[in-house]
Amino acid sequence: MKLQFTMSFVLAAGVFLTIVIYLTQRFEVKVTASAIGCLPISYAVIDKNNTEPVREQLVSVLASNAEPLFADGTNFLKLVAGVPGDRVVVTTKQVVVSNQHYSREYNIDASRMLSYLKWPPKNIERDFTVQEGELFLIGTLPQSFDSRYWGTAKETNVMGVGYAIF
Repeated sequence: MKLQFTMSFVLAAGVFLTIVIYLTQRFEVKVTASAIGCLPISYAVIDKNNTEPVREQLVSVLASNAEPLFADGTNFLKLVAGVPGDRVVVTTKQVVVSNQHYSREYNIDASRMLSYLKWPPKNIERDFTVQEGELFLIGTLPQSFDSRYWGTAKETNVMGVGYAIF
């Protein structure tokens, strides 16, 4: 009887450890709470096996061109606003993303970040098409430092798709 219990326990422990190892290799919990957040969420689960995001999905991405505020390779959690082929129009008051079948306005005032960076509005105001292999990423809060400031992100820099917990 004791041997059967021991074998059952070892089997259950092995199954449990296998599940834990799988989950920790595939998923990561990202804490986003900070004094200057960019999204109205505190925690997200990142699926590291899914690196092909779609529009309006959260992504964990390694930044490039985010200096001097952040070093290259800093891991950001952002919202995919524009995908290859989308037209993006950035002004100080909003971002408009559109194509033949889609249009979305993000009313995000950039004045606060422009003031902090001591940049004139012309540094971010532009009208362009997202190129193949790139994503236009945003945060939805006014203090978000995102693609408006550092340009598009390479799809190869996506570390995983995110799911907001709260």
